[in-house]
Amino acid sequence: MLAKEDRAGGLERMLLASVHASTFATAAAVLDGHTARWRIGEFHRAWKRGMCNVEQTQQRGREALLK
Repeated sequence: MLAKEDRAGGLERMLLASVHASTFATAAAVLDGHTARWRIGEFHRAWKRGMCNVEQTQQRGREALLK
């Protein structure tokens, strides 16, 4: 599926999907899923390695749990 922004100098991307987008509604759903994928990835990156640093705050042993 070829996705192109409707503005001067807009981005153009070729998306490979396992869904056959035979209608505009199906193509829009595939494109929405693709854009959500990047937002979710950025959220997980910030959660694990950013300011949240969740991996360092996990309680891995009995002593940490008791604190």
